[in-house]
Amino acid sequence: MARTKALQNVGITYDGDNLQSHLNTASFNAVVEAIESTTFASSAMEQGPGAPSFSIDIGGPWSKTLDDFLRPDVLTPSDTLKTLVYFVGPSGSRVTYTWTASGSTTGSFISNYTINADNPMGDITWSGTLTISGSPSIT
Repeated sequence: MARTKALQNVGITYDGDNLQSHLNTASFNAVVEAIESTTFASSAMEQGPGAPSFSIDIGGPWSKTLDDFLRPDVLTPSDTLKTLVYFVGPSGSRVTYTWTASGSTTGSFISNYTINADNPMGDITWSGTLTISGSPSIT
């Protein structure tokens, strides 16, 4: 299996803003909820698949530019979700996930926004979670 470096092969556009230059970490999470259906007649725990949920944990070097962009969504969250595009892989074998904002049913919002200044000799960094509603279109 060929190795794929993350450098220049991962990108996120949130509400029209390209976050790539503000990121050094991005973890895409696709979780299918496990629905427990065990009864008194069961011989062991029984589970089945439920609905999928998606989120992307992100972070990187903090800047005022980034903070100016994310701060409004953190201080006064909108009822309207934002369009999110996430791509992974090199050109030619790239997978792109897109959640096109549609009111409060499809799209994303920023949550868990944290500014980290935990090392006096190190850089100020940030982290957050793009919490996602709905299913993506995939190309």
